[in-house]
Amino acid sequence: MKIEGDNNKISLNSQYLLDVLTYISGDKVLFLMNDKVSPAVIKPMKDESYVYVIMPLKV
Repeated sequence: MKIEGDNNKISLNSQYLLDVLTYISGDKVLFLMNDKVSPAVIKPMKDESYVYVIMPLKV
C-alpha cells in the first residue's frame, strides 16, 4: 500500500467497497479521496475505462 498526501479518514459502506473489489480485475487498485465528505474514487491501475465512485457515510 502506498499513501500520498495527508492521512485522512473516511467512512464507506463496506458492501459497496466489496462490490467494486469483486469486479476489478488485477491486484492493484487506485483509491482516491480528498476529504471525509467528498466521494471516493476507486479504479484499477491498468484499466482507465472503469471508475467506481462511492459516497462517504456521515458518522
